[in-house]
Amino acid sequence: MIKVHIADHHKMLVDGIYSLIDRSEIAIVSGISETLADCRRALQKQQPDVLLTELSHLVIGDPDFPLNKKKDTKGGYYNGIDFCEDVKHYYPHVKIVVLTGYSNWTIVRRMLDIGVSGYVLKTSPLYEAVNAVDSVMDGNIYLCEKSRLQLRKEIREHFFWVTVGEQKFLRQLAEGFTNEEIADRLCLAHSTIITKRKLLIQKFGGEGSINMLRKAMQMGLIWEDLIP
Repeated sequence: MIKVHIADHHKMLVDGIYSLIDRSEIAIVSGISETLADCRRALQKQQPDVLLTELSHLVIGDPDFPLNKKKDTKGGYYNGIDFCEDVKHYYPHVKIVVLTGYSNWTIVRRMLDIGVSGYVLKTSPLYEAVNAVDSVMDGNIYLCEKSRLQLRKEIREHFFWVTVGEQKFLRQLAEGFTNEEIADRLCLAHSTIITKRKLLIQKFGGEGSINMLRKAMQMGLIWEDLIP
């Protein structure tokens, strides 16, 4: 029987998912946490097969669950994306299914990059959460129907092909390296780097390097804190 831990502070949602899982005969709810901080402490004691967790609720870092990401000015707080990354780092065997209201495909892509196995919008039918639990335990990546439709829409509007080499070049630019330094690091001629930069700027709309980097960040190719 699949063991599921639910971390969400919306009681009606949790009660609904709990009831469906209980009747599914494929899984049981092994624990419930109202905050991600509570969930973190619960995971230290016992890990489920699947963690159903929201993203938006703030959590508090402590020495028992170290965090290498940025914290806010109050000290110790970090977001649900960082929480999921920590869970995958310390408990890689735990499958994570995110419950969220965020349908932006950049967030979805980032979550998949850090190892999240499922993405379910809170506006989806509750049975999608149960379907996700079953699917990710079979080794699949699960996106709820609404999320898949939203992804296709946003990709049609914003996506264009960027090669692996171009991604490496964009990250070098974002980290502040000059054309000469990038040429050395990528083992390319200086003239090639200049040409590649011009072509990439045109591909991203021809509005200059900074706008190109911002669009690349929005596509999930680089992160915002790297942009000068």
